[in-house]
Amino acid sequence: MNYKTKTIMVCIGLILNGIAVSFYLLSGFGADSISVFNAGLANTFGITVGLGSLAFYFIVIVVTAFVDRHYISVATILSLIIVGPSIDIFMKLFSHAVTPESPMIIRLLFFTMAFLCLAFAVALYLSANFGISAADMIPVIVADKAHLQFRYCKIAFDITVVVIGFFLGGAFGWGTIFMAICNGPTIQFFRNQIESRLVAPLIQKENSQDLQDAQDVEETEKACK
Repeated sequence: MNYKTKTIMVCIGLILNGIAVSFYLLSGFGADSISVFNAGLANTFGITVGLGSLAFYFIVIVVTAFVDRHYISVATILSLIIVGPSIDIFMKLFSHAVTPESPMIIRLLFFTMAFLCLAFAVALYLSANFGISAADMIPVIVADKAHLQFRYCKIAFDITVVVIGFFLGGAFGWGTIFMAICNGPTIQFFRNQIESRLVAPLIQKENSQDLQDAQDVEETEKACK
């Protein structure tokens, strides 16, 4: 896929990520691992969750720049710019639609939308294959440098940030455990659908266009001889 298409996919995925996190937090049932940590930072320092997210991602990117800057990609920078503000914007927009006092069915609806939205968002920007987000940089780097399997590093990272976030007063709940179990398979399902229904046709279309352009150039060169 071309640069423009990848950028659009990543941006949409990151905005949806922000929407999903805001819905998780508003539902009151718990959030994904990194959001538990960011909510803990927000609670500790008296800032918004979006600002806590931005601060954490910024620190991760700065440290990575000194450790091995090749891990920093377009997706990394976009995640820094987009996710935090998106969380705060959508939390403000929907703060009156759902509260801890809202009927259980409303809160469950927002939680379900958040779960599906986040899984789709992650699948979308992963399918773009445009680099890793700031949220995933630590387990990726540890796995590479320590020659360990990524999934084990990811599990260890998630447990660590959830525990820290919990003690900082982050948004831990039964939803956090549910997501830890179900997120992976759901992301993979959406990724398979996106890659077969969106990415593959786009690549085929671009390859056909490149072939047509090459044929046009060849015919033009022959005509000029």
